[in-house]
Amino acid sequence: MINDILTSYYQLRDYCDRFFESIAFEFRPYIQCRVGCSSCCNLESVSALEGHIIQDYLSQHPLPEFTSQSSACVFLQNDECLIYKVRPLICRTHGLIIADGDKATPERTCDLNFRNVNLRNWNSSYTLNMDRITENLIRLNILFLHIRGDDINDVTRLSLRQLIHQ
Repeated sequence: MINDILTSYYQLRDYCDRFFESIAFEFRPYIQCRVGCSSCCNLESVSALEGHIIQDYLSQHPLPEFTSQSSACVFLQNDECLIYKVRPLICRTHGLIIADGDKATPERTCDLNFRNVNLRNWNSSYTLNMDRITENLIRLNILFLHIRGDDINDVTRLSLRQLIHQ
């Protein structure tokens, strides 16, 4: 059953990756996301499901000795993500134009991207509905917690710093 949840998560992850890649291809001059750019790398915690995926990855790919920057993600070393293959969904979608909730105008998620684009005229087909992504992640996390026998009402996020030491 956990494998089914992981499969669904990977499908959601792949959707996010394909969406980002299509936007990056279409709007390359407006997107500054590149190897070495880490301006958005400040995540501190993840859901239990994403924590499980990261822990599984780390058990198979031990980290080299390093000291993380205190103001950035603990998995960032020399502006490079040490867990890039299993980075959380928020990391995969940061930099895109997103729609959140009932807001009429989409939002930039990175000040470096789409700087000179008027979002009032932005085509909604190029906008990621972040509410749907988050809702699906929450549902998968609840199922994951339930199957593990954890309290599904415990929405405590796992510290990335703790994941390094487990």
